[in-house]
Amino acid sequence: MVDKLIGELSTQFIDNDEPVMICEKFKKLKTFGESDNEERIYVMTFERIYAFKNKKRSRLYLIKDVNAIISSNENEKDFTLFFERSDDLHCSISNRSDVLSLLKLRFNNINRNITLRHFAVSDSMLRQYHINNNQKNKLAGIIDLPDDSSRLIAEEIKGEEEFNEELRQRKG
Repeated sequence: MVDKLIGELSTQFIDNDEPVMICEKFKKLKTFGESDNEERIYVMTFERIYAFKNKKRSRLYLIKDVNAIISSNENEKDFTLFFERSDDLHCSISNRSDVLSLLKLRFNNINRNITLRHFAVSDSMLRQYHINNNQKNKLAGIIDLPDDSSRLIAEEIKGEEEFNEELRQRKG
């Protein structure tokens, strides 16, 4: 079933030969209220993240452009992929842990100098970041992310820059 679905969706990939790393059903989180009842499909390839609605590509992102992950610390499904220059992806996905772990590994492989920051916040704060990080604010250079005290540092893969800075601080 999954292979057939991927075959149908892959015709909408940028490169038809992109290897699929993960394919999961998800629901889009709304700014107000519960998640959207309409099921969507999250597909991650080696370089890209696709979102499909009714088997049509609705979103396309480059993994290298993910700026942060903001996940709920009140449930195991909800998270936002924050992008500085495009719309964020707000998801409720049953396999969140595996999806995010794989994303972090791919990000680190592509952007080895940069740490993909992962924050954990309450459900209400997750919605608030969804509201605040709209297209209008991003175009104006206004970006709202949690402070570093909300980072899940133990779950991040350090980029070389942050790793080297920690080494310098230990030595100095």
